[in-house]
Amino acid sequence: MTRKAMVIMLCAVVPLSLFGLLMPRKPTPEEQVAITKYSQHINKMLDQFRGPAWEEKMDFALADPMVNPSPNRPLELTEIFQRTYNLRKTSAHYKTTITPLIAKMEKIKDQGDKQLQHARIEDLLHVQIRVNCNVLVSTLHPGPVKKNAILVPGSYSAYKDEDNPYGYGASYTILFGNAKSSRWDPAAGYYYYKFVHPSNSPNIENIEIRIFGADDRIKELLKKIDWKQVTQALTP
Repeated sequence: MTRKAMVIMLCAVVPLSLFGLLMPRKPTPEEQVAITKYSQHINKMLDQFRGPAWEEKMDFALADPMVNPSPNRPLELTEIFQRTYNLRKTSAHYKTTITPLIAKMEKIKDQGDKQLQHARIEDLLHVQIRVNCNVLVSTLHPGPVKKNAILVPGSYSAYKDEDNPYGYGASYTILFGNAKSSRWDPAAGYYYYKFVHPSNSPNIENIEIRIFGADDRIKELLKKIDWKQVTQALTP
Protein backbone atom coordinates (compact mmCIF):
# COMPACT_ATOMS: atom_id res chain seq x y z
CA MET A 1 0.00 0.00 0.00
CA THR A 2 1.40 3.39 -0.97
CA ARG A 3 1.71 6.19 1.61
CA LYS A 4 -0.96 8.20 -0.25
CA ALA A 5 -3.39 5.29 -0.14
CA MET A 6 -2.73 4.78 3.58
CA VAL A 7 -3.47 8.45 4.32
CA ILE A 8 -6.75 8.26 2.37
CA MET A 9 -7.76 5.11 4.26
CA LEU A 10 -7.00 6.68 7.64
CA CYS A 11 -9.02 9.80 6.77
CA ALA A 12 -11.95 7.58 5.90
CA VAL A 13 -11.72 5.20 8.86
CA VAL A 14 -10.81 7.45 11.80
CA PRO A 15 -13.86 9.76 11.60
CA LEU A 16 -16.12 6.70 11.43
CA SER A 17 -14.46 5.28 14.52
CA LEU A 18 -14.85 8.52 16.42
CA PHE A 19 -18.47 8.78 15.29
CA GLY A 20 -19.10 5.30 16.65
CA LEU A 21 -17.72 6.29 20.04
CA LEU A 22 -20.07 9.27 20.20
CA MET A 23 -23.24 7.41 19.26
CA PRO A 24 -26.04 7.40 21.88
CA ARG A 25 -25.89 4.42 24.23
CA LYS A 26 -28.02 2.82 26.92
CA PRO A 27 -27.60 4.21 30.45
CA THR A 28 -25.33 2.44 32.88
CA PRO A 29 -26.98 1.16 36.11
CA GLU A 30 -25.67 4.20 37.98
CA GLU A 31 -26.98 6.56 35.32
CA GLN A 32 -30.34 4.81 35.33
CA VAL A 33 -30.68 5.49 39.07
CA ALA A 34 -30.19 9.24 38.44
CA ILE A 35 -32.55 9.18 35.45
CA THR A 36 -35.28 7.33 37.37
CA LYS A 37 -35.08 9.80 40.26
CA TYR A 38 -35.16 12.75 37.84
CA SER A 39 -38.10 11.30 35.93
CA GLN A 40 -40.18 10.52 39.01
CA HIS A 41 -39.87 14.00 40.50
CA ILE A 42 -40.35 15.87 37.22
CA ASN A 43 -43.48 13.86 36.40
CA LYS A 44 -44.89 14.72 39.85
CA MET A 45 -44.28 18.38 39.08
CA LEU A 46 -45.76 18.16 35.58
CA ASP A 47 -48.87 16.36 36.78
CA GLN A 48 -49.75 19.54 38.68
CA PHE A 49 -50.22 21.35 35.36
CA ARG A 50 -53.37 19.34 34.75
CA GLY A 51 -56.79 20.91 35.13
CA PRO A 52 -60.37 19.95 34.25
CA ALA A 53 -60.55 22.72 31.65
CA TRP A 54 -57.35 21.65 29.90
CA GLU A 55 -56.78 18.63 27.63
CA GLU A 56 -53.33 17.16 28.19
CA LYS A 57 -51.07 15.85 25.43
CA MET A 58 -47.86 14.00 26.29
CA ASP A 59 -45.45 15.12 23.57
CA PHE A 60 -42.29 13.65 25.12
CA ALA A 61 -42.20 11.70 28.36
CA LEU A 62 -38.59 10.49 28.81
CA ALA A 63 -39.90 6.98 28.22
CA ASP A 64 -36.70 5.28 27.08
CA PRO A 65 -33.86 7.82 27.03
CA MET A 66 -30.42 7.10 25.69
CA VAL A 67 -27.22 8.82 26.81
CA ASN A 68 -25.14 11.02 24.54
CA PRO A 69 -21.44 10.78 25.43
CA SER A 70 -20.48 14.38 26.17
CA PRO A 71 -17.13 16.12 26.64
CA ASN A 72 -18.56 18.98 28.69
CA ARG A 73 -21.45 17.83 30.86
CA PRO A 74 -22.15 15.03 33.38
CA LEU A 75 -25.18 13.31 31.85
CA GLU A 76 -26.67 14.25 28.49
CA LEU A 77 -29.98 12.57 27.63
CA THR A 78 -31.44 12.17 24.17
CA GLU A 79 -34.97 13.04 25.34
CA ILE A 80 -36.75 15.85 27.15
CA PHE A 81 -40.10 16.21 28.88
CA GLN A 82 -42.77 18.10 26.98
CA ARG A 83 -46.50 18.41 27.60
CA THR A 84 -49.06 20.56 25.79
CA TYR A 85 -52.41 21.63 27.22
CA ASN A 86 -55.30 22.85 25.09
CA LEU A 87 -58.33 24.62 26.53
CA ARG A 88 -61.46 22.48 26.19
CA LYS A 89 -64.28 24.15 24.25
CA THR A 90 -66.75 22.55 26.64
CA SER A 91 -65.15 24.11 29.72
CA ALA A 92 -66.69 26.96 31.71
CA HIS A 93 -63.46 28.95 31.25
CA TYR A 94 -63.77 28.71 27.46
CA LYS A 95 -67.40 29.81 27.54
CA THR A 96 -66.82 32.78 29.84
CA THR A 97 -63.48 33.95 28.43
CA ILE A 98 -63.09 32.79 24.83
CA THR A 99 -66.65 32.79 23.52
CA PRO A 100 -67.14 36.56 24.09
CA LEU A 101 -63.82 37.25 22.35
CA ILE A 102 -64.89 35.17 19.34
CA ALA A 103 -68.21 37.06 19.17
CA LYS A 104 -66.26 40.33 19.23
CA MET A 105 -63.92 39.10 16.48
CA GLU A 106 -66.83 38.15 14.21
CA LYS A 107 -68.06 41.75 14.30
CA ILE A 108 -64.72 43.19 13.18
CA LYS A 109 -64.75 44.15 9.50
CA ASP A 110 -61.11 45.06 8.96
CA GLN A 111 -59.22 41.85 8.11
CA GLY A 112 -56.02 43.03 9.75
CA ASP A 113 -57.79 43.78 13.01
CA LYS A 114 -59.67 40.51 12.78
CA GLN A 115 -56.44 38.54 12.40
CA LEU A 116 -54.97 40.40 15.36
CA GLN A 117 -57.98 39.49 17.49
CA HIS A 118 -57.71 35.87 16.33
CA ALA A 119 -54.05 35.80 17.43
CA ARG A 120 -55.04 37.17 20.85
CA ILE A 121 -57.57 34.37 21.21
CA GLU A 122 -55.00 31.72 20.22
CA ASP A 123 -52.69 33.09 22.92
CA LEU A 124 -55.26 32.01 25.53
CA LEU A 125 -55.94 28.50 24.22
CA HIS A 126 -52.64 26.70 24.74
CA VAL A 127 -49.98 26.03 27.38
CA GLN A 128 -46.80 24.08 26.74
CA ILE A 129 -44.03 23.13 29.16
CA ARG A 130 -40.60 21.74 28.28
CA VAL A 131 -38.09 20.34 30.77
CA ASN A 132 -34.45 19.59 30.06
CA CYS A 133 -31.50 18.77 32.32
CA ASN A 134 -27.75 19.41 32.40
CA VAL A 135 -28.13 22.34 30.02
CA LEU A 136 -24.82 23.95 29.15
CA VAL A 137 -26.31 27.21 27.84
CA SER A 138 -29.72 28.81 28.53
CA THR A 139 -30.78 31.79 26.48
CA LEU A 140 -32.86 34.61 27.97
CA HIS A 141 -34.10 37.76 26.25
CA PRO A 142 -33.53 40.53 27.12
CA GLY A 143 -31.75 39.04 30.13
CA PRO A 144 -32.19 38.93 33.92
CA VAL A 145 -33.93 42.31 34.17
CA LYS A 146 -35.93 43.22 37.26
CA LYS A 147 -39.17 44.04 35.45
CA ASN A 148 -39.41 40.47 34.11
CA ALA A 149 -38.48 38.64 37.33
CA ILE A 150 -40.95 36.13 38.79
CA LEU A 151 -40.93 34.26 42.09
CA VAL A 152 -40.24 30.52 41.80
CA PRO A 153 -38.98 28.97 45.07
CA GLY A 154 -35.74 27.01 44.68
CA SER A 155 -34.78 28.45 41.29
CA TYR A 156 -31.72 30.62 40.72
CA SER A 157 -33.21 32.35 37.67
CA ALA A 158 -36.92 32.84 36.87
CA TYR A 159 -38.00 35.40 34.30
CA LYS A 160 -40.64 36.20 31.75
CA ASP A 161 -38.83 35.84 28.44
CA GLU A 162 -39.65 38.35 25.72
CA ASP A 163 -38.47 35.96 23.01
CA ASN A 164 -41.17 33.31 22.48
CA PRO A 165 -40.26 30.47 20.07
CA TYR A 166 -43.61 28.77 20.72
CA GLY A 167 -45.53 31.49 18.91
CA TYR A 168 -48.53 31.68 21.24
CA GLY A 169 -48.92 33.81 24.36
CA ALA A 170 -46.24 34.45 26.94
CA SER A 171 -42.88 32.75 27.53
CA TYR A 172 -41.17 31.95 30.85
CA THR A 173 -37.72 30.51 31.55
CA ILE A 174 -36.95 28.96 34.96
CA LEU A 175 -33.55 27.54 35.91
CA PHE A 176 -32.73 25.27 38.85
CA GLY A 177 -29.28 24.29 40.03
CA ASN A 178 -26.27 25.84 41.73
CA ALA A 179 -26.36 29.60 41.17
CA LYS A 180 -22.58 29.79 41.78
CA SER A 181 -22.01 27.49 38.80
CA SER A 182 -24.00 29.71 36.44
CA ARG A 183 -22.72 32.89 34.81
CA TRP A 184 -24.78 35.38 32.83
CA ASP A 185 -23.06 36.55 29.64
CA PRO A 186 -24.69 39.86 28.61
CA ALA A 187 -22.88 40.00 25.27
CA ALA A 188 -24.08 36.55 24.22
CA GLY A 189 -27.47 36.78 25.94
CA TYR A 190 -27.28 33.49 27.80
CA TYR A 191 -26.44 31.75 31.06
CA TYR A 192 -23.36 29.53 30.85
CA TYR A 193 -23.24 26.67 33.35
CA LYS A 194 -19.94 25.30 34.66
CA PHE A 195 -20.51 21.76 35.89
CA VAL A 196 -18.89 20.51 39.09
CA HIS A 197 -19.19 16.80 38.37
CA PRO A 198 -16.96 15.27 35.69
CA SER A 199 -18.13 14.64 32.14
CA ASN A 200 -20.28 11.54 31.61
CA SER A 201 -20.81 11.01 35.34
CA PRO A 202 -24.26 9.90 36.62
CA ASN A 203 -25.30 13.32 37.93
CA ILE A 204 -27.98 15.89 37.17
CA GLU A 205 -26.79 19.37 38.18
CA ASN A 206 -29.30 21.71 36.59
CA ILE A 207 -32.82 21.71 35.18
CA GLU A 208 -34.23 24.15 32.63
CA ILE A 209 -38.00 24.68 32.48
CA ARG A 210 -39.64 26.68 29.71
CA ILE A 211 -43.35 27.46 29.77
CA PHE A 212 -45.27 29.00 26.86
CA GLY A 213 -48.84 30.05 26.14
CA ALA A 214 -51.82 31.47 27.98
CA ASP A 215 -50.40 34.04 30.39
CA ASP A 216 -53.37 33.97 32.77
CA ARG A 217 -53.14 30.19 33.16
CA ILE A 218 -49.34 30.24 33.52
CA LYS A 219 -49.48 32.87 36.27
CA GLU A 220 -52.01 30.72 38.10
CA LEU A 221 -49.78 27.66 37.77
CA LEU A 222 -46.61 29.44 38.88
CA LYS A 223 -48.23 30.05 42.25
CA LYS A 224 -49.68 26.59 42.80
CA ILE A 225 -46.91 24.26 41.57
CA ASP A 226 -44.84 22.46 44.23
CA TRP A 227 -41.42 23.41 42.91
CA LYS A 228 -39.68 21.29 45.54
CA GLN A 229 -40.19 18.35 43.20
CA VAL A 230 -37.72 19.96 40.80
CA THR A 231 -35.01 20.59 43.40
CA GLN A 232 -35.42 17.00 44.61
CA ALA A 233 -34.72 15.76 41.09
CA LEU A 234 -31.21 17.23 41.20
CA THR A 235 -28.12 15.35 42.34
CA PRO A 236 -27.05 16.66 45.78
